[in-house]
Amino acid sequence: MGIAVLLTKLPQTIIMPYIGQHTMVIMYLHKVILDLCDLASIDNLVIEIIIAIIVPLMIVSALNVRRQKIYLQTT
Repeated sequence: MGIAVLLTKLPQTIIMPYIGQHTMVIMYLHKVILDLCDLASIDNLVIEIIIAIIVPLMIVSALNVRRQKIYLQTT
C-alpha cells in the first residue's frame, strides 16, 4: 500500500501509463517469471520484481511490433 501511495506522487512519465496498459499481461506472466527466477536462484527481491515486470513488457512490445509489420505489409 505504501508503494502505491508513493507511485501516485510521482510525475506522469511514459513508463507508468505503458505499464498500466499492460497490467493483465504482467499479472498473467508474473508468477511464471518469478518461478523461473527461483529456478535460476535469484534471491534479490528487487531484481525479481524488475525482471517480472520488464520481461512481459518486452514480450508485449515484440508482439506489437510484429503485428504492426504484418498490418503494414497487408495494406
